[in-house]
Amino acid sequence: MIQISEYSRMLENELEIVRLQSEGLTDSDIFVQPLNGGNCLAWVLGHIADGLVNIQKSLGGRVPASVPGLERYGRGSEPILRAEEGLLSLTELLDLIEQLNDAVQATLAQMEEVDFEEEIDW
Repeated sequence: MIQISEYSRMLENELEIVRLQSEGLTDSDIFVQPLNGGNCLAWVLGHIADGLVNIQKSLGGRVPASVPGLERYGRGSEPILRAEEGLLSLTELLDLIEQLNDAVQATLAQMEEVDFEEEIDW
């Protein structure tokens, strides 16, 4: 079974990957479509943020009130093919991922291993 500290470290590593992979990109760069299908970085970053919201809720933590609706980036949503009204900018997406990662980390820090071992019913 995974430990809280291991999960926390995994989240930190994933955050560092997001930072490294988005370094030097512009808002227009995040709409480039992958050659062999898939979703552009705008959708992927929004989807990561949406996933962190779901993780925070599953852990029983509070989602910060400043987090916008992320339905556009949710599982099963349509691909983002270009800039659209209401999409978050690269900076907004990265800031949001950091904020949500911090919230999840704070929730994890308050948990006991026994709490973390409880199976989550999806």
